[in-house]
Amino acid sequence: MRIKKTMIALAVFFTTLSNAQTVTEQPYIEVSGKSQMIVMPDQIIVSIVLKEKKVTTTEQQLEALKAELLRLNIPISNLSLTHSNADYIRVKFRKRDLINKANYNLVLKNAKEVNEVFEMLDVIDVFKARITEVTHSKIVKFQKEMRISAVKASRDKADYLLKELDAKRGLPLVVREEFPNSNYNLNNYRSNSVKNPQVIHSKISSTGGEIGFRKIKITAQVYVKFLIKEKG
Repeated sequence: MRIKKTMIALAVFFTTLSNAQTVTEQPYIEVSGKSQMIVMPDQIIVSIVLKEKKVTTTEQQLEALKAELLRLNIPISNLSLTHSNADYIRVKFRKRDLINKANYNLVLKNAKEVNEVFEMLDVIDVFKARITEVTHSKIVKFQKEMRISAVKASRDKADYLLKELDAKRGLPLVVREEFPNSNYNLNNYRSNSVKNPQVIHSKISSTGGEIGFRKIKITAQVYVKFLIKEKG
């Protein structure tokens, strides 16, 4: 009885080992594909803070800001309140209790508008303004296109390599997006609307008082493991 049990255990062991070897012995090829495109940013987000002064309220400053935007041919619809309610700062002085403060986001489309707006903001003397985000209105669409292009590049690479070995590409076993080391920086880009693990770079440079923007580089890279078939 003991011998019979031992023989059964050995049979199961060799069957399992045989199956494992069958799986691991499947021929495969590992390739990577990469795709890249460069676009000019068309959305620059400027954060504007209005704070009540002795002679002007935030409402009056807002009206002045809107009038200046119309003068610069920038749609008022590009200006939005960042919070549903204005903030209040408590000041511990006699006869002064609360100071009103409002935060707005302004969407601009190019460096020319940014330069004109910052000059205007300096003239009307707003409390604070800074660029918080630089992106493109079609960034998600472009990222998708680059991922698809990277997969196609890996497929094409496997095809021409296997052709020289008189073999064919089979079904993919593994498809994985890779993320090369990068700073992932778009002027505080982590706070913007694109939160994808894409390799994107953009910087703001200043020359002679003029603000300029570098182009955005969108890169996708994938790793793919294909089965290898014999040419039929």
